[in-house]
Amino acid sequence: MSKMNGFELAGRPIKVNLVSENNKPLIEGQSSSISSSSSSSSSYYPPDLDDDEGGGFKMNAQARASLQEKLMRGPVSDEPQTILYTSPCVLLKNMFDPAEESGEHWDDEIKEDVRSECSKYGSIIHIHVEKESQGHVYIKFGSVPAAQNAINALNGRYFAGKTIAADFFNQVRYHSMFPDAQR
Repeated sequence: MSKMNGFELAGRPIKVNLVSENNKPLIEGQSSSISSSSSSSSSYYPPDLDDDEGGGFKMNAQARASLQEKLMRGPVSDEPQTILYTSPCVLLKNMFDPAEESGEHWDDEIKEDVRSECSKYGSIIHIHVEKESQGHVYIKFGSVPAAQNAINALNGRYFAGKTIAADFFNQVRYHSMFPDAQR
């Protein structure tokens, strides 16, 4: 958080502080129950929210959420926002249980099964079976459409009695994990 304090955004430094929820005023120096005959709202917002002088103002989380609702013209969701992205890299989860696997090269057998199945969807650049995971298999395809086809076909499908979860995997992270996959 201290790294973000003073961070310049749109040519202006931003202030980052912790928020306290224990009945403090909505804005420093103001009563939290300001009432007006023309407004039924108990939240107070100053007429000018610009902080050109660098003084700024402080709001608690309730006042900030209220302001966000007004700016968005709707309620603020507590649900995390999902950012969709695509990549030629795919992570298959729940492909195996390492406690149930036996033999010296069981990971190579899974790798070949995955290569055989996934080559139907496009060219494969790299495959890695993470032996110490709960069934993770990483695959890098030659293209995003090939990865999308594999995800569409494999997600929710059964393999060795387990339901597969398939999703895109960040390509930058993939290359940091598997430098030999960069082509």
